Amino acid sequence: MTIISTEPQLMPFFSDAFLEKTARKCGFMERLRNIGPQSLVLSLIAALSKGNCTSIADLHRQFNGMCLSEKHTVAYKPFHNQLRKSAFADFMKTRVTFAMVQLIENVLPPLPKKFEQFDDILLQDGSSFNVHPDLAGFFPVASAH
Repeated sequence: MTIISTEPQLMPFFSDAFLEKTARKCGFMERLRNIGPQSLVLSLIAALSKGNCTSIADLHRQFNGMCLSEKHTVAYKPFHNQLRKSAFADFMKTRVTFAMVQLIENVLPPLPKKFEQFDDILLQDGSSFNVHPDLAGFFPVASAH
């Protein structure tokens, strides 16, 4: 899968209206201030994709570096306060989940019809499976492992 082929799936992820709606729904944003959800998400992706982000100060520098003018930059404390909100974690979790669903839907083959009746399928590899000693006579192969 190339980056170009993922563009249609990820465009809603970066939509200003969609991010703002999600931020309000999660309780992350009540009023639109200098740190908007779109600019915050884009700056976080940019900072973390560089591979050398080691602190909140690095995230803050990236955010201010992406501001179009000096009047849109924010001080460290308000930026930090946004990141420490518990609703910020919920907001980012919904965004990451959305992005993963968008990418996975086109990669995974559809499930066979016989699995449609199930909501969730859990797999067991048998490595931690143990047959009760009283049932070992009924299931000799399972107890031999």
